Amino acid sequence: ATAWRNRQSATTSSQFVNSATSSQSTAIMRQPTEMGSGEMSSGETKASLPAQPTNLEENPFAEEREVRMAAETIASQLESGVDEQDFDPLPDDLGQEADASETDESATFLAQSRERLERRNDMTVLSEQKRGESRVPRSRGYPDDLTKIRGIGEVYKRRLFAANIFTFHHVATSDVEVLRRATQAAPNANIDSWPAQAEALAQKYQRTNASYSGPLPDDLQQIPGIGPYFAQTLYRSGICTFAQLADASLDELRALFPASILGREVDLEQWLAVAEVEAAKQQ
Repeated sequence: ATAWRNRQSATTSSQFVNSATSSQSTAIMRQPTEMGSGEMSSGETKASLPAQPTNLEENPFAEEREVRMAAETIASQLESGVDEQDFDPLPDDLGQEADASETDESATFLAQSRERLERRNDMTVLSEQKRGESRVPRSRGYPDDLTKIRGIGEVYKRRLFAANIFTFHHVATSDVEVLRRATQAAPNANIDSWPAQAEALAQKYQRTNASYSGPLPDDLQQIPGIGPYFAQTLYRSGICTFAQLADASLDELRALFPASILGREVDLEQWLAVAEVEAAKQQ
C-alpha cells in the first residue's frame, strides 16, 4: 500500500510539473498577441525602438536644420557676389523650437554671415561714391595693346597713340602711308602687313569697331611694378593716365589686382605715389 501511494504521488507531481510547463509555454507563445499594442514585458531585455517621425514637423530638430541651411545660403551669397536683397527675408521665429545650444550656434553663424554681407555692400557703395566724386574722369573705351602686331614695339605704339591711332580697328582702317608717317618707320619696315594683322586681332579679341575717347594714354610701365599686362588691365578699367591712376583708390586697385589670384602682394601704395608725382610733372 505504501509503495502504491508513493507511485501515485510521483505521477501526480509529474503531471503537475508538465501542466505548469505547458501553461508557461503557452503564455509565452501567446504573449505578443495578447499585448497587441507592441508593449514589451518587464522581463524582456530588448527594448522597442521609438517610432521615427514621418515628416519634418514631427522632428524637433527640423527647424534647427532650416536655420543652418539659411545661414549657409547667406554665406554662399558672399562668395557669389549676390546681394542679400535678392533673397526672401528669413522668418523671425525660425528655430525657436530647436535645442537651445544648437540654435545659439546657428544664430551666431547667421549673424556673422549677415554682418560680412553688410560690410561688403557698404564697401561697394563707398567705392561707387568715390568713383562718382572722382576729380579726374575715367576714359571711355580703352586703347589696345598694339605691340601684338608684328613690327610694332613700344616706341611705335607711343607714336601711333600720339596720332590718335589707339585700337586694332584704327590700324586696320588706316592707310599704310599714314601709319608710316605716324610711326616714322624705316623704309624697310613691313608696314603693309599691319592692317591685315590688326583686323585679325580685332576679331580675335572681339574689338571690331572698337574706339577710344579720352586723354592721350601715358606709359604706365614707367611705374615700378607695372608691366605690359598690368598696364593693359588698368587701361581696360579706364585708368589710362598718371592722373587717373593717382586718383584711384586702394580698394579699387586691390579689386583689379587681388593678391589671392596673383599669388603675391603688389605695392599699390607705391603706384599711387609715383603716379601722383608723374601727374604733377605734366601740369
